[in-house]
Amino acid sequence: MAYLWTVTVGYVFLLGMVGGIFVYFLRSSLNLDDSTKIDPLKKS
Repeated sequence: MAYLWTVTVGYVFLLGMVGGIFVYFLRSSLNLDDSTKIDPLKKS
């Protein structure tokens, strides 16, 4: 039973790492500053 818990926690940790790396590279490739240069926000 302890083996199954270890595998489950390891799998969740691995999915978290892969998801974190994916989000990191996705956010770094999408430059958010470009959107405000092209279409600036109107200050009200």
